[in-house]
Amino acid sequence: MGLAYLAILAAGAAIASSSSFPAKPYGLLILAEGNDPAWKATAEGIRKKLEDKTPFQIAFGEADARALRRAVKALEAQRAQKIITVPIFLSSFSEAMEQSRILLGVAAAPKPSVAPERARTKLAELKPIEVGIPLVMTEALDDDPIVADILVTRAKSVARGARTSVLLVAQSPSDAQAAKLWRQSAESLAEKVRVKGGFTAVEVAALPINDRPEDRRAAEAQLRKRSLGLRGDGPIVVLPLELTPGDVSRAAKRALSGLFARYDGKGMLPDARITAWVQSSFERGSRMADMRILKGPRNGALAPAQSGGYQ
Repeated sequence: MGLAYLAILAAGAAIASSSSFPAKPYGLLILAEGNDPAWKATAEGIRKKLEDKTPFQIAFGEADARALRRAVKALEAQRAQKIITVPIFLSSFSEAMEQSRILLGVAAAPKPSVAPERARTKLAELKPIEVGIPLVMTEALDDDPIVADILVTRAKSVARGARTSVLLVAQSPSDAQAAKLWRQSAESLAEKVRVKGGFTAVEVAALPINDRPEDRRAAEAQLRKRSLGLRGDGPIVVLPLELTPGDVSRAAKRALSGLFARYDGKGMLPDARITAWVQSSFERGSRMADMRILKGPRNGALAPAQSGGYQ
């Protein structure tokens, strides 16, 4: 995607600040982790659906401070009175989510439950950007029923025969407590997929992506073992749990090479149901109270000791 297009899209429907421009009750800030064609199509679908209803901005990149700052300033210039942040991320327990919370001023320091030990120093050094109006941040996709709907559609598109089982392959957080919370959410999602799709079984397998090679090899061997175990009950479909194909898809394909399993290497995007999820999250966020712990200049300064000030 060309940089010019991204610049235009990220600007959204931005309008120069003017005393004659009426204030808007809300502004929508969408966090998008990628910028490939699938994300481009997703962003375009959201734009067509929402641009006439509310000011909105899209910040591309995982916890990109400059992109977030530009988006916030654009929404303030459009005279939004409250920013509703909707992260199109897979998990609320990821490092990218925690970085975004810190940068937007809704979290003051890394939470032990979501900050891997080796990343805590980096997270602790992040400083929030200046936000002069109330801001809230909704949860990520997690185990939302819309995610289950999308996965059922994908599984059925490649499934053959009755008594099909599904294996969801995903990247788990490195931190033990975050991984526990992630697994609870992932297993809840798997159960929703099983019930809605009428599958024999739906299980979740975690693949470490950035860990030591021996850990990755062990996880891939375990994935093969689980795949073979599910095959005993009938056909199996393997779905990488990713928004767009990436490290998980590549690792799963490598691990399952030579096995008789139907493999869908596609991501969840683009899909119109994600736009519906954004709308639902936006409505939910409109009822949430200001989450900032560091107030901007419009509301007076309030800087907790642990914050370290604005960027």
